[in-house]
Amino acid sequence: MTHRAVALGLIALACRAAGLGAQTGTGTITGHVTDSATGRPVVAVRLSVVGTDRTAVTADDGGFVLAAGPAGAQRVRASRIGFSARDETVAVTAGQIVTLNFAIQPIAVTLSDVVVVGYGTQRRADLTGESRAGLRGPSGRRAGYPG
Repeated sequence: MTHRAVALGLIALACRAAGLGAQTGTGTITGHVTDSATGRPVVAVRLSVVGTDRTAVTADDGGFVLAAGPAGAQRVRASRIGFSARDETVAVTAGQIVTLNFAIQPIAVTLSDVVVVGYGTQRRADLTGESRAGLRGPSGRRAGYPG
């Protein structure tokens, strides 16, 4: 094999690898989440690309920016306590920004009861942070006590 054939083979291999890299590029998903009943932005909604560890949380204006990962169809889930979770599928293009807006529906949520029980004893001095016995007035007498 000649040097020219080896060089051409390496160039072809490099071009093929570059083509594969372009196919597996990443994209970005941006958008807003609103309340479907009022149209107002919803704060602290967790958005995630299903099946990955990529997540984002909405800001005060309901906006988000989510690194979507590999190009192709991605399923994005929006969830928050007090609202029904919603999934949307979006086509992500490598190196591009895709807009995806959610309108999520409020739902009633019932939380379980919590019972707190405490046992033990405490001295009054421990609760207030000081003891009356240790307080002395300008005359050297205990404050609040005659004589």
